[in-house]
Amino acid sequence: MDEQKAASVGVKGIGMGRVMKGIVAVVALAIVGWIASVLLADTPEKHAERVDAAILRQCQNAIRSLARFGDSDRPGPAVGTRQEGRITFEWPDGSFYFLQGDNTRAPQSARCAARLDTQTIIFLQLRDKVIVDDMNSAAAVGR
Repeated sequence: MDEQKAASVGVKGIGMGRVMKGIVAVVALAIVGWIASVLLADTPEKHAERVDAAILRQCQNAIRSLARFGDSDRPGPAVGTRQEGRITFEWPDGSFYFLQGDNTRAPQSARCAARLDTQTIIFLQLRDKVIVDDMNSAAAVGR
């Protein structure tokens, strides 16, 4: 009978050990989930950074698409200036190059502005040529 008692206690001990391990695992998972939610929370600053980065990529791709000949540079990083519901990026002359028909590389400059709410390009200028100018239609954005 003592053997049966010992065996039943051993079985119960194993069962309790599994339960405790399960509880510890659930608590650990909850803590990891909470930490991840805090670290990955979408703060207004993080949202603004993502919007700015998306608009920057859109501007860079729009500018590169204006190159007449292949293998031209895409404008590099630029710091955006936010004002009145829009963001403007500028690339000074020589900050990127377009391949020309005679196989030379010509320095370029560009300016691109977009609405923050719709992420729509409202102004695009390559060197001295204005490609898009919807700034007047976006004037009400800041009001």
